[in-house]
Amino acid sequence: MVIDVQTRDGKRTVQIGRTEGESKRYYARVPAKDRSDVFVISEADGARIVRDLSAFTEKLPKPSLPEKP
Repeated sequence: MVIDVQTRDGKRTVQIGRTEGESKRYYARVPAKDRSDVFVISEADGARIVRDLSAFTEKLPKPSLPEKP
């Protein structure tokens, strides 16, 4: 999974990989020429980040039409 994150310093891209063993922690990395490090995202953060697309969209109620006089 590739996500773009807007920070105060600008946009960052993070690649998120598979889970760490049987845990719910995810391997991740920042794709850059000068970086080869990999880090682990905690279970709590992973639950907030790695979700179905529908979890990121909010269904808004349909606007009601004004009643005719």
